[in-house]
Amino acid sequence: MRPPPRRALPALLGCVLLLLAACQAGEQRRERIYRFLDEISFGGPLDPEGRRESRLARWEEPLQVAFLEGETPERIAMVREQLAIFTRLTGVPVAYIEGEQDANVTFAFKADPDFLANREYVPCYVGLRSKGKALRKAKIEISVAEPERVQRCIVHELMHSFGFRYHSGIVRSILSPAHDQETFSEWDELALRILYHPSVEAGMTRQQAAPVFRRLIAELTEAS
Repeated sequence: MRPPPRRALPALLGCVLLLLAACQAGEQRRERIYRFLDEISFGGPLDPEGRRESRLARWEEPLQVAFLEGETPERIAMVREQLAIFTRLTGVPVAYIEGEQDANVTFAFKADPDFLANREYVPCYVGLRSKGKALRKAKIEISVAEPERVQRCIVHELMHSFGFRYHSGIVRSILSPAHDQETFSEWDELALRILYHPSVEAGMTRQQAAPVFRRLIAELTEAS
């Protein structure tokens, strides 16, 4: 086999360098996604150390959703639309019921401008209860004092309610205080798909989840 002519060597070298740069960029992108998923699952710099959980938790039973206060047809439609996306991404079924007694997810829309939660005033929050590795109750309260914030609050609190208890500013996410993201980003959808993937087990520690997260990020981002 004859070697390539000398004049072709610079072009060949350029192609190799471009390929190496693309591989490096892909690795950096996957690492950013991993850090984002790790922080929203287990806590990061934006969350006080004392509030961080040591194990993954997620829903292992269907959701029974009830509206307790301030619901309107428009607000109910917003919740239904977003929960349909969550069901598609996670496989967790949702039913809507009357009354609080049998509900495990509740929504209350209130006129209060802000709520005091974790020593901060916020336009919405969720109170979560879990038993072992399974989520059991989610009580979501949303201020309607500024109507333009309602949809973002619904999506934000549902992300918390499905198992992502924390925040991260690493990528453009509905859970990022550093970005003006109004609805799901592709990274939020990817996070939901990974948390509810059969390879991920509720109850995993940060160390146990790390290699599974990295493998799924590589597989799912390559597939997309």
